[in-house]
Amino acid sequence: MIELNVRFTSSDRFVIKFDDRETDALEFVAPVNDGDRAEMRWYLESYAAHYMMDVDDRRAERIEAQLPKWGESLFEAIFGDRAAARMFNDFQDSDGRGKILTIGASHPLILSLPWELLRDPRGTYLLHENPRIAIRRKFAGVGGGRSAARVKTKEQLRVLMVVSRPSDAGFLDPRAEGLALLDAIGDVGDRVAVEFLRPATLDKLIDRLEDDRLPAVDIVHFDGHGAFDPDGSLHERAKLSDRGSAMKADATAAANTGYLLFEDSEGKSALITAETLGDMLHRQRVSAIILSACQSAAVGGDDALGSVAARLTQAGMPSVLAMQYSVLAVTARQLFGKFYGFLLRGQGVGEALENARRDLYLNKERGDRPRGKERVILKVQDWFLPALYQVGNDGALFNPHPQPLSQGARGAIEENPDLLSPSTSGRGARGEGNLREVQDAGFWGRSRELWAIERAYVRGTRRITISGFGGMGKTYLAEEAGRWLLRTGMFARVCFISFADFQGVDPVSYAVSVLATVLDTNLIDGAAVTRALREQAVLVILDNLETLRSPLTPLEKGGKEENSDQALPFLRGVGGIKPCST
Repeated sequence: MIELNVRFTSSDRFVIKFDDRETDALEFVAPVNDGDRAEMRWYLESYAAHYMMDVDDRRAERIEAQLPKWGESLFEAIFGDRAAARMFNDFQDSDGRGKILTIGASHPLILSLPWELLRDPRGTYLLHENPRIAIRRKFAGVGGGRSAARVKTKEQLRVLMVVSRPSDAGFLDPRAEGLALLDAIGDVGDRVAVEFLRPATLDKLIDRLEDDRLPAVDIVHFDGHGAFDPDGSLHERAKLSDRGSAMKADATAAANTGYLLFEDSEGKSALITAETLGDMLHRQRVSAIILSACQSAAVGGDDALGSVAARLTQAGMPSVLAMQYSVLAVTARQLFGKFYGFLLRGQGVGEALENARRDLYLNKERGDRPRGKERVILKVQDWFLPALYQVGNDGALFNPHPQPLSQGARGAIEENPDLLSPSTSGRGARGEGNLREVQDAGFWGRSRELWAIERAYVRGTRRITISGFGGMGKTYLAEEAGRWLLRTGMFARVCFISFADFQGVDPVSYAVSVLATVLDTNLIDGAAVTRALREQAVLVILDNLETLRSPLTPLEKGGKEENSDQALPFLRGVGGIKPCST
């Protein structure tokens, strides 16, 4: 790694170090003020989210024109001194990959500046340097922070996805980032395992990280809401869910505090402070924390430790990737799809982020928006939004070209298959059920319904019925739910049983025969079915049940013929989805 270190000794003094050279203390005057940051926030959080009227277009264009100017003024504020300029030129001209520009500070004023915009007035954004120059913040360790865990390059990687969607918070597609990650895994899917934390509570997260019976987690990816509270208005609400000793006494003391929204035991919002997160994740040996939550890197006031990203760095996390402002879902999906792709090529977190950031720069389309009677394509420059807090070297987390496994390593995996769980890798559902391939157009929409199905199974529901008029897509929804729950490890197999063309007299025997084919076993009697279903989690999808409305079996109970539910007793104890018409 080649590092140029800009270390702020106070909010108005800094020194620059490169190799064995260091400048004298240099004066710093922040060229980007509160008004400038307010403009950036409006652009990223109001304009990008709502895309309102023509007059907003003109304001957005003025802000976009300011981005390179702000970047150049930041560059001049740091490298305007002759000695500093020589160091930057030497750093820029040095050979090799893994270039890092570190902004080290403890004051919120410095950490809140948009350093990602740095732009050489004689050239372009540092973003476009080749090899890439990664820009990272380093919290200066005030407050007794511990040294970060040493990051080792691994040939097998495990990512824990924490998808938090409290039922009383704004809904976002809960599958977007998970799909981007699973798709990015591609050819290395047999060496990268992805777990999904269910339910997404803080207690569940800590229990998983501390469970030494399971494989160690390398990356925690939190996909959910975040908030930065500048005036303490969230304090009273947070007290209802965050009962940690880190909670401030009152709203005044709780000003400038960052929060993540986990779920509570009932699936509602649990506001967790940066302080509590830091306490709970202290000494957890995780290589990187990825926060796509809005404002998770925001900082303000006089104490930088109110920021979630800064607090986690102080708690010993080697790398924390977070968001300075609110982030569009489409931006997060695009960013992380590329980020994980580069990470799995063997790049460090900083280098992978800069390459993903460059993709955001080149591809500014963020979906279409209504404008009067028409719909227009929204284009936004939000590539500078993600921020990296990091300590130590920006080493690769993953080795894309592993050495052949030794006999001992192969034996360990054979004895403990959970070291790399195929059901949670990126390989999809092939060979694990009889679902049809997704249609060429893909599957779109129904994100709320898919989340409702997933949440129901997490909370212990055994059977789900999808009802509606013909042609509404009930079967497609059930199949997509099966593909998703299989791919993310909730079920080990999916068995799709359709009665659309069934002409027999014993639907139970027919269903058992299809199940036996999917499980590749002989289900000779009810006991065999019970044993098979106890050995693994199986999702059974029953389609076109309306054809069984008239009794087709001679089974009777209490003098009355059983309905179609009672005629399928093997579903007891197994997850099942029944798409049927009304």
